Amino acid sequence: MRTPVCVQDYVELLDKRTRFVQANYGDGEWACILGHPGQNCNGEHYIQPLQMALIDTLVNPPPGHIWYGSNPGKKLGPSVEEWITNRCLNQRVWVYKEVLSGANANGKLGPLIQAVRRRRTVLVGPKHLRNEDVHKIWNIKAQVSVPTSDAFLAIERTVEQTLEMVWKEKPDLILVCSGMAANPLMFRVARLCAVPTMIDMGATLDPYAGIWSRNAYRKDEFQKKIFQKNLVGLES
Repeated sequence: MRTPVCVQDYVELLDKRTRFVQANYGDGEWACILGHPGQNCNGEHYIQPLQMALIDTLVNPPPGHIWYGSNPGKKLGPSVEEWITNRCLNQRVWVYKEVLSGANANGKLGPLIQAVRRRRTVLVGPKHLRNEDVHKIWNIKAQVSVPTSDAFLAIERTVEQTLEMVWKEKPDLILVCSGMAANPLMFRVARLCAVPTMIDMGATLDPYAGIWSRNAYRKDEFQKKIFQKNLVGLES
């Protein structure tokens, strides 16, 4: 299976009903994995249980096709490369995690939104995404709510509720917006049921709820012009 390098690749995968799980590791996840103190940009704390859970997703993946989206940043890059090599994890299928978020920030996410709308989609995300505009634009059938910050502390409850949602709604796509808890959540669900496709969307859905949570979203040009390009051609 060809690894995705652009939005159209994801569109084709979704339209072909290809099953996969994409877990994303940014600078926050990698800082936690490497044992750094502190917290990420969302205020999520680097705690040892989260560190161990993130490491487990890398060394003990569930069955199925897993893509590991990564972007540790220049500062952490060399340490991450060494960490991966020392654990013989280079054979994992690594992809660039910013393909969808970058398309979102540049007004080129429309085809992906349309592809999602053609699937039976549920969302696992914070309460601010339980929003009429978000659910209408992305055609979300149901949502499992997670804490806005430190969602990992509620992971057992979230896994249980996600499994209940899978059995009840029978989705073929789950979008996950759960901070650093997203990867442990998806992998635990994948170990317990024959999961549909799951994608860690990070903060990509925030602008659709009017939440400008990233620097790219706070720019006047994005809010007044670029963002609307993502919505062109969507059915009402």
